[in-house]
Amino acid sequence: KGSGGTSISSLERKTQAHPFDAQAWRDLATAYETKHRTTDAVRALSQYTALRTKDSDALAELANAYTQEASGYLQDYQAAQSQGSR
Repeated sequence: KGSGGTSISSLERKTQAHPFDAQAWRDLATAYETKHRTTDAVRALSQYTALRTKDSDALAELANAYTQEASGYLQDYQAAQSQGSR
């Protein structure tokens, strides 16, 4: 379960059925974040901020999510490098 007890799959269906429903995208992003699905959260937040361009809190959250995603890629790279040097 994600945001407010609503399942991710039902939120995904809602955004597919109503792609211009900004709140549905916001709820989906929150649900993904709760499950530590950063890449999916970035995608959903990107959709939300495209619809709500003046929501500075969401834009800051999106920037933070991009930073988390990049950090994950860096950790993966460093782990691969250390395994390759063995």
